[in-house]
Formats: sequence, structure tokens, C-alpha cells
Amino acid sequence: MAETHYDVPTHYDLVASPCWCGCTASRVIAERDRYGQPLTTVMCRACGTLRLDPYLTPEDAGRYYADDYLRPGYNQGFAERFADRANEQQHLRPLADRLAPGSAVLDFGCGCGGVTHGLIEMGHRVYGTDLSEAALDYALGTGLLPHAPGQRYDAVVTYHSVEHHVDPNQTLGEMAALLKDGGLLCIAVPLINRIVAGARPSGIVGELYFPHRWYFSVDNLDGLLGRLGLERVWSDFETTSIYRKTGRATATPPGAGARWRAAVRLRLINASPTLCRLPGVARLLWRMRKLA
Repeated sequence: MAETHYDVPTHYDLVASPCWCGCTASRVIAERDRYGQPLTTVMCRACGTLRLDPYLTPEDAGRYYADDYLRPGYNQGFAERFADRANEQQHLRPLADRLAPGSAVLDFGCGCGGVTHGLIEMGHRVYGTDLSEAALDYALGTGLLPHAPGQRYDAVVTYHSVEHHVDPNQTLGEMAALLKDGGLLCIAVPLINRIVAGARPSGIVGELYFPHRWYFSVDNLDGLLGRLGLERVWSDFETTSIYRKTGRATATPPGAGARWRAAVRLRLINASPTLCRLPGVARLLWRMRKLA
């Protein structure tokens, strides 16, 4: 499917807010989005997470997604969107390999349901929840089951959803609460690690656009989810990572190590478009993505 162009809205008041880790100190790394529109992206000086700042309040974010993001036309072409998402099911193979037969899985932000359809074909019970009622209705028609309040799951899948949320602590906290003890969270986001490896020829600016508020690295997710009692068991360091619910929260604040990694990451992000043109360097950067 062709990429949808999203303008930076001018009818909301954007406000400054801290990083998910609580730090308010940041460094501006870009002032334009991928379309050349004015948009400020900063890197947290404590943990190195990238975020758009200033940004929408939670209340305005709700209105933005109802009135601007889920624009007229979103509720059309579900069959094409379902097929497009179904082609990306390979991201869930590492999760499928870790599930017991007949597991209960929640697709959090399921859209029209294509991403997790392969799990249904494997015999798992997949439930769905989504902001768009029309998309959810389509997903239920393809085999997903309706989520029931109070239900807990063997696994939760969230596919390119968390980066849209104003408060990832709240959103991921809700997902953690929906997991059984020992359950798995499979989270796909546009990881910074792949930008370091030269995935975008234009660098980080080629990634930025208004609907994506957050840009995490794997170690950012480790810190965020560690607070919620989840521990990483696998990552491809491109988009997808898997965490297990242990119930043992690790609330260690970002230290000197996180700041050092953030500084190295910023240098690599800025240099990768040029470095990847050099013979042999692209392969080296790809290996280094796990360190960034």
C-alpha cells in the first residue's frame, strides 16, 4: 500500500512534556519531518529515547486520532490493508515458536487483523481490540475474537502501535496487566537500532512524522518494560522484541552507561547515511545495531 502523508496539525496547542523516564533535559536532533514540515524531535539526555516535543496533550491526542488520523477513507480498503499486514506475519514467528498449542493471544491495536491471522491458522485463539470500531468489526469477521474486560492472556501482540501513544508507561502498563504470569509481550516499533545500521538513506529524518511520538532503542524498551516487571527474551534489533512477564520490577534509573550509549547512538545516527556508502561499513554498522 502507498504511504499515507500526514500533515503536522496547526489547530492544536502543543505542549512540552518529560520523557517516559521522567527526565526533562533533552537535545534537539531534528527540526523537520520526513516531508520537510516543521517538527521538533529531541533525544532524552538521560536514557537516549527520541520523542517529538512539544506534542499533543492526552486529550488533544484523542481528538487528533478521531478527527485527523482516522480520516475519511481509513474505513475503506480493509481487504487490501488486511492482505498487506498479512504479508508481515513473519515478525511473529519468534513468538509463535514460544507459544503453547491453543494459546490465548490479544492483538492490542489490531486494526483489520492481518498481522495475527497466521496465529489463528496455527490454532491459537486470537482476540482483538482497536481504536477504530470499523477496523475491529472487519478483524472480527476474519476470525479474531472480541476482547472481554478482565480477561488475561498467554501473549499480547502490539504491532506498530506504542509509538503513537502519548504516555507509553500507561499503555504498556495496561498490556502488562492483561498478561498472565509468565506471559509474553511481542512489541513491534520502529527501533532506532535499525537507523544506526543505515536502514534509512536519509538518516533519522527519513523516519520522523507526526503520528509517531516515540522512537525507542532496545535498551530503552528494556528500561521501560523492566519497570513493569517484564524481561526481554528476544529481539531482532530492527522492529520486533519479545518480553516475558516475571513480576519482578526493575526501576533502576538511567545511569552513566545509558548516557554514554545515547551519545554514541546520536553520532551513529548522524553519520550512518554517509558511512553506509563506504565499502564494508554497512555490514559493520548492521552488526553494531545491537550495541546501539
